[in-house]
Amino acid sequence: MFFTRTIKNPQFSPSAKKFHYQFNFRELAKIMSGMLRSVPQTYKTPNHILRLWMHEVKRTFEDRFINNEDMTLFRTILKDSISKTIGDFTEKDTPFTEPIIYTGFMSEFYSSTDDMSELRRVMKDKLDEYNELKAQMNLVLFDQAIEHVCRITRIIDLPSGHALLVGVGGSGKQSLARLATYIIGYELEQMVVTQSFGMNDLRNFLSEMYRKIAKPNSSVRVYMITDSQLKSDTFLIPINDMLNSGWVSDLFPKEDFDALVNLIRNEAKSNGVADTIESLLNYFYDRMKKQLKIILCFSPVGETMRVRARKFPGIINATSIDWFHPWPRDALIDVAHKFLQDTDLDSE
Repeated sequence: MFFTRTIKNPQFSPSAKKFHYQFNFRELAKIMSGMLRSVPQTYKTPNHILRLWMHEVKRTFEDRFINNEDMTLFRTILKDSISKTIGDFTEKDTPFTEPIIYTGFMSEFYSSTDDMSELRRVMKDKLDEYNELKAQMNLVLFDQAIEHVCRITRIIDLPSGHALLVGVGGSGKQSLARLATYIIGYELEQMVVTQSFGMNDLRNFLSEMYRKIAKPNSSVRVYMITDSQLKSDTFLIPINDMLNSGWVSDLFPKEDFDALVNLIRNEAKSNGVADTIESLLNYFYDRMKKQLKIILCFSPVGETMRVRARKFPGIINATSIDWFHPWPRDALIDVAHKFLQDTDLDSE
């Protein structure tokens, strides 16, 4: 599927006259998944629905762009298309007010969050809870970091929601992913890679994770992978399978696989699934896809990510991308103030 838009303002693209993008049905499904989370209690006017649609389109496409010029162009095309299709809006009723942030953890329903101070307060409380229970993260929750947390929670809260976080080292991908996972109550797993870590160790780690998910009443588990943990590109073979189908073939011998299926037999029967091998297997695979989320934290520096994405298409096709752009000046000032506020600097 394609959409093409003629660029009337040549300043956005001196050489090209058209903005051309190819998208597939997975991306359309991501937009519709967000739209289907709307409820009559919250979405009472056409503008409410339109603003939600804008958010889902921005998260699906805009978060993939690697520079501000492309994002500015996309927003211009989006606004122009809406205005031509629906008409002009008054300043009071405009759906274009930034930032456009939707969350499922600020209220009972998936809804817009316009009060950044309240959103920051809720995240600060969750961060304090996290630091009391787990290894401490000394995070500064400036506006852009808050937006990334909201984007990550949205991705992994969707069915088969896998995230690809792209940013240079030190941009906060892992820390913000940990906070996002904690906020929505999921369990995060990350393997410890030693010098002798090999493919058998990876398969053992994955098989143990599947056993945890197969247990009755198990919570959703998030598997976070960094590019530094991938000692070899062969590590991406089972990970690519997990992204595409939720399952890794030949991971278990037959007797262990039968034991896994038996773990969910009673649960499947209670949900009206026929007690046949075919029905139980379908239920088992569907449960794995719902219960397992993957977060990839990759750096765009060099050619490594590009080569891996070509060799293993699931990295791009089966994930939602959140690109971590350089933090703005205001964010850097907030971070500097946080870490220097208790430091006695000699005025001389």
